[in-house]
Amino acid sequence: MAIVTNHGICGDFNLIYKDEDKNNGHVNRRMMGKFRHNGPRYTWSNGQTPSTMVHLDRVLCTTEWEERYGECHLRYLASAVSDHSPLLLDCAPTPQPYRRFHFEDYWIRQDSFHETVMNAWNSVQDPEPFKQLMIRLQATARKLVSWSVSTIGSVRHKMALSRELLLRLDKA
Repeated sequence: MAIVTNHGICGDFNLIYKDEDKNNGHVNRRMMGKFRHNGPRYTWSNGQTPSTMVHLDRVLCTTEWEERYGECHLRYLASAVSDHSPLLLDCAPTPQPYRRFHFEDYWIRQDSFHETVMNAWNSVQDPEPFKQLMIRLQATARKLVSWSVSTIGSVRHKMALSRELLLRLDKA
């Protein structure tokens, strides 16, 4: 079965791209088409012993579709009811990776550091102790990041300027 749209096709093609897509040497080289390898090594099994396993299930698309929906991700799912691997084409936007908080040692030497931490910590109250701890830590991290940007500025930018200055001094 295959699903066809204006921009692509997905389904069970019963064709393979290369010898490695099947676990034995019984291949029809004439039928090997323009498939690209993706996903698990094999997506179908005959369920016998010895088992024949083949990479059959794929999704193909046009260049236009890929340019328009390039954020989609194909996932192969496990199946207990079929000898094929179900395919899930997920076009939901991927969540942005969570940026971790990085504490800088030099912050504690800044005049307004302790006051910033105390104000952020005391700005949150919750009756549940563990929830309060989590919210206080998050609020303090957010406040320290914004405080650092406004008080200290971009350390990476300052380091780049310092390296450039040192390089010019070395040349002089």
